[in-house]
Amino acid sequence: MNIAEHFIIGTVSLLGILILFLFNDMVSLISLWKPAAEIFNILDKALFILFILFPAVTYWNAFKNSYSKLGLLWRVSVLYVLMGVESLAIITILYRIF
Repeated sequence: MNIAEHFIIGTVSLLGILILFLFNDMVSLISLWKPAAEIFNILDKALFILFILFPAVTYWNAFKNSYSKLGLLWRVSVLYVLMGVESLAIITILYRIF
């Protein structure tokens, strides 16, 4: 049961990030229009921050009643450390291949 909950929450997080990416693509296309470029460039930077924070918000909302704030904080921190290590490993492997 526990692993199924994590799969569901991970899927919701991924779906939210993919929707944010779609919205970011639309914002990037609209920002090519010169009169609105400044406003949409600011929105583009805000969307980048949302990409970074969205997994934390998803897990925080899912588990805020199960753990204390400090317990949830270190778990989300470990999540980001592991995602960073994974990204670094993928970049290293791709660098050696190409």
